[in-house]
Amino acid sequence: MTVKNLTTFHELARDSLAAQQIIVLYTGGMPSPSFKRAYRIFLDAVDRDAPVFQWGDADTGGFRIAGHLAQCCVQAERTLHLHEMAPAVMLGERPFRKPLAVAELKSIEKICLRNGWE
Repeated sequence: MTVKNLTTFHELARDSLAAQQIIVLYTGGMPSPSFKRAYRIFLDAVDRDAPVFQWGDADTGGFRIAGHLAQCCVQAERTLHLHEMAPAVMLGERPFRKPLAVAELKSIEKICLRNGWE
């Protein structure tokens, strides 16, 4: 699982280490070309049956980051799944952020359609 937010990364890494269930990578925001090269090497080394996830902000930037990581996964013949980035999270009964503008929603929709995230 890749994670954009540092606090979330620390929490997941701590919990994952104790449970030995997942490997957590911190992207530090938009993945750099060197991060993407290392990520591809990592994807090639991980068991093919292991699912690959991204957990980021449910906003345009978060989906752009996920889109970049998804392209790395395509190159490695893997599929990137989104974690906690579903529309229900973004548009839930108790929104945690300001409403997304129409342009932001269209941008997110375009990224999701391109990557098969319904």
